[in-house]
Amino acid sequence: GSLLATAAALGAVGTRRAGLLVLAAGALLLAHATKETSLVLVPISLGWLAVERWSSRAPGSFPRFAVTYLAINLVAAAAFVVLRWSYAPLAVAEGTYTRAYTLDLGVVGPALFRISAWIVRDFAFLLPLLSFAVLSPRGDGSPARRLIGYASVWMVGWLVVFLPWPATFEYYLLPFAFGAAVLAGFVVGDVWTARGRPHPATRRRFARGVLVASGVLWLVAVANATADARVQLTVDRANADLVDFLAGLPAGSRVVLNTAVNEYVAELPMHLSLIKGRPDIAVEHVTRAASDRSPSANVFVVTTEVANRPWPTVRVAPDQPLIEGGPATANEPGPGRPDRVYRAARQARLIEIGIHRLLCRVAVSPLVEPGYCPGDRGVFDWQVFSYGWRVHRLGTARRDG
Repeated sequence: GSLLATAAALGAVGTRRAGLLVLAAGALLLAHATKETSLVLVPISLGWLAVERWSSRAPGSFPRFAVTYLAINLVAAAAFVVLRWSYAPLAVAEGTYTRAYTLDLGVVGPALFRISAWIVRDFAFLLPLLSFAVLSPRGDGSPARRLIGYASVWMVGWLVVFLPWPATFEYYLLPFAFGAAVLAGFVVGDVWTARGRPHPATRRRFARGVLVASGVLWLVAVANATADARVQLTVDRANADLVDFLAGLPAGSRVVLNTAVNEYVAELPMHLSLIKGRPDIAVEHVTRAASDRSPSANVFVVTTEVANRPWPTVRVAPDQPLIEGGPATANEPGPGRPDRVYRAARQARLIEIGIHRLLCRVAVSPLVEPGYCPGDRGVFDWQVFSYGWRVHRLGTARRDG
């Protein structure tokens, strides 16, 4: 929104121009207040200003977009800093999430490996295109070359901002993918033009080779994206099946989640209460339930079951059970033996092309994430991914008298 409003403001005058600039600054302020990582737009806009300086014919001739967008970014960032300083109860480094944001090498190094693996896995088709853009004769600041520079600065910025973070998920690359789409679009246009007759034979052959190589690598990305989609749909369907089952539990039941602490602990009760109309069902984490020895007649322990999970892929939040060996070892709140009342899983056949695993052979050992380099899988892997849940009902509490 801020990009579109800024671009539109350059062609407007008077009140309309002022309104569009306010809209652009407001969109950026909203972005900063939602995700602090969007502050990376300040150094990105500085990079765009450098691109204009490098590509302009006349020294000191800076196109208005780069200057305007930098000014809007500075205003929005300053407003965000003031508002946060005035109203936020905690400093940035003390928040629930932001305290994990660090420049420690033990965090940045593995993050660099994970991000590199994602780029190789899903964006390898950019490499031939970048080689063409770099080796082609430099222009005189043409719009296409400027936009390639803009996209490159954008992509680098949105990768660097996630390096100090201890986790890397696919959706973190959404801003990067936006810049990759712009970059690929303009370079493919140049490559397609270069394959024509007016150009020298060597350049034509180079352009055709780039198109073929990029096309093949793009198909690899499509295959992996298809696998990710199958994983996501499988997980969502299995989760929906579980919610449907839990919605039919007896009144006043307690559901104990035997998973790692994650968003499911908060979202499962919302699904049951707001969607299924069962606010009487209490949902709690296994660690809390283990410390609660109060008797209860209807306690149901929910444990996830995952097999042949590809890596990396979309986020599969529950991961592995927190308490291994089943609910009988979870210090169950009620006496008696657990009785399995539900077990269901969804499956999906996956084709994974793990070209990112080639990095495992060249990366320094401390930086390698074990999940990205499984010893039992090669570059090509065919498997049936399975994801589901099992539910055990604990023994009914005895009451005297």
